[in-house]
Amino acid sequence: MVFVNRKAELNWLEEAYKIGRAQLLVLYGRRRVGKTELLRVFCREKRHVFFVTDLAPGREQLVAFSQRLWEQAYGQAETVFSFPSWGGCLPFYGRAGPPGAAYCGAG
Repeated sequence: MVFVNRKAELNWLEEAYKIGRAQLLVLYGRRRVGKTELLRVFCREKRHVFFVTDLAPGREQLVAFSQRLWEQAYGQAETVFSFPSWGGCLPFYGRAGPPGAAYCGAG
């Protein structure tokens, strides 16, 4: 995919990132217009966790996301680890994740 003319969207993401506190940003639009690629480009030079969701049940996604956070925090995969709930994931990342880290998700 060719990535063109997304300066306004990248600037919006950069401004939100510079605030330096946790936020929820919703990126939406028609399918196949480059939302995931926009997030990939934005995250490219930042420490981040990029997690793409699918139609798997919520518990399976929680396990996969937990493992990605563990890998980011400790530098190695842990295939048997999972947070007990979604509520435990993001506070953990806030404590164990790198300063200024971005969570970039797509689905």
